[in-house]
Amino acid sequence: MATVTARFRPSMVPGKEGTLYYRVTHQRVSRQIGTGHKLYAGEWDARGTIILRDTGNPARLRYLRTLEEQVRKDLERLRELIRQLDRSGKDYTAGQVVDAFRTSADDAGFLCSFVRHLARRLKHSGQERLAETYTTSLHSFLRFYGSDRDLSFAGIDSDLMGRYEAWLKRQGLALNTVSFYLRNLRAIYHRAVEAGP
Repeated sequence: MATVTARFRPSMVPGKEGTLYYRVTHQRVSRQIGTGHKLYAGEWDARGTIILRDTGNPARLRYLRTLEEQVRKDLERLRELIRQLDRSGKDYTAGQVVDAFRTSADDAGFLCSFVRHLARRLKHSGQERLAETYTTSLHSFLRFYGSDRDLSFAGIDSDLMGRYEAWLKRQGLALNTVSFYLRNLRAIYHRAVEAGP
């Protein structure tokens, strides 16, 4: 049976955030899954848990709580994938666990993961231009959102979209371009709804 752990790689630069990643080990072979999540060394302990301490920064505390929940969900998802592979009775590798995690249906609940997966599918089906269009629209939205964390579709509401539209207009974009980005994000959202949970 494979094992999975959350690990922290501290920055080589003192005072800078380090990187959180997951390690999947099976038959003495390990593979890593980058998360893109950043932490300071003092926010992580040797047992592999995020330390939630009040630094006087409510935004940072919210980030750590959200991150802790995301890590818990990711690790449970990885453990469930491993259980499914074990029940299948077939041989598998740590790399196959990592691949299954990266392309699992649960990614449909998160904007970045879903768009990356959708773009790969579209490119394989010969729709390179549509894949580029969706990726460009995602990058525009992420510039507005200002976060390197994946955003859950549940977190996208009309208020957020209204603020995004206003931000696009403040960037001096033509109304046609603003409509282009909004239309593509709606199309992505509808595809995610069709894909289901």
